[in-house]
Amino acid sequence: MIMTGHEIERIRHALHPMNISILGKPVRPPELRATLLELTKNFASIRT
Repeated sequence: MIMTGHEIERIRHALHPMNISILGKPVRPPELRATLLELTKNFASIRT
């Protein structure tokens, strides 16, 4: 996960093939929570 306040679309486009979550600052708590939950679900499915 990357949080940035600069050139969000350029970064999103460059990292899209790598399936990396990108959040633009300011990050709202519900958006951060949802992203973290999704990441933990993905890690849990990889570990099993």
